[in-house]
Amino acid sequence: MKKFRHSQSLKSPFVFCLVAVFLTAFQSNVNANEALRPAISDLSKKVAKLLKGRGEEQIAIGAFTGPSFAVASSGPGISRMLADELKQHGVDVNRKAKLEIKGDYRSITERSTGLLELRIKSQILDRFGETLLELNSRIEDPNVLAQVLGLNKPDLGQGVSHAKASKTIHAIIEDPKVDVQGSVIKTISSSPYAIEILTKQSSGEYHPQGISISDSLPFVDIKRGEIFAVRLINDSNHDAAVELTLDGLSAFAFTNGPKYRHFIVRKKASLIVKGWHRTNNTSDEFLITRYAESAAAEQLVSPDLVGTITAAFSAAWDSKGDPPPDERSKFRNAFDDAVGRGKKVATPFREVNLTLGRTRDIISVRYKKP
Repeated sequence: MKKFRHSQSLKSPFVFCLVAVFLTAFQSNVNANEALRPAISDLSKKVAKLLKGRGEEQIAIGAFTGPSFAVASSGPGISRMLADELKQHGVDVNRKAKLEIKGDYRSITERSTGLLELRIKSQILDRFGETLLELNSRIEDPNVLAQVLGLNKPDLGQGVSHAKASKTIHAIIEDPKVDVQGSVIKTISSSPYAIEILTKQSSGEYHPQGISISDSLPFVDIKRGEIFAVRLINDSNHDAAVELTLDGLSAFAFTNGPKYRHFIVRKKASLIVKGWHRTNNTSDEFLITRYAESAAAEQLVSPDLVGTITAAFSAAWDSKGDPPPDERSKFRNAFDDAVGRGKKVATPFREVNLTLGRTRDIISVRYKKP
């Protein structure tokens, strides 16, 4: 059973629901970016061991960059998680430390199985740039790979094999496709899930922003100083749990309290997420700002050339009820400018208890950093 957070728009004649999953320290059924934690925790242990052997207690975190073909920007999320795990292992993260850890993440093909994996290669460097240790972390879950690389992946159906999922993800990497109708983005035209980017006008209203396609990838034009929101659309016959990340950072990265991870969008409804969640009553607006002032910069990393907004959709249902017909189990498989924080905005929430299904659609849109 997972705890969620529920919100209702006070200005709309319709009832919209917002919920977030409560993340426990030893949760086994995890979703996308959070599924990186075991690998990042193991990496942190090895880093802590190296530092202890050298009599060091501090390390700086450099950039984690993605492959050029994916135009990905999940580095801040990886750095954030790494910083958290290092602190858990008694390591102080400090920009002025004598040693630095940096790296890259990309899809690779495992030679023995022929299956795609996400690899995070990390290097620990001294102040002269000499590599002291190189470490490889691998994650097999194809949904993790799709979300971290900012791919647009449709629902592959229940019970899909790892081999079939790997083959599909490989095809998406080689020939990315997306369905765009005006300002609405879907993985495929028949999907019930979609996202839309809205920008805040001087009147305080939010208007849909047009989408352009570049190298088969959807881009939204958001300028420096603009405040925006993300509309999550669920046209399915069941509620949906949505994990929203911006530059690899969860929309709940700055929560003051329990660590939540999902929004719930009720069936045949949509939900507008206006900012980084802070408390049950307020959020910090999503704001395009100078990188040095951005939320990503707070995670001790260097900027990518683009930013990525990603939403991962799963079915959700009452924990005492039955799952949708196409859910095999009630439990999921285990597997220079940037977005900154603007003024606080009222966003009332409450928790509800729901159960999540498999990851279905993963939708990403990019923005060029001014």
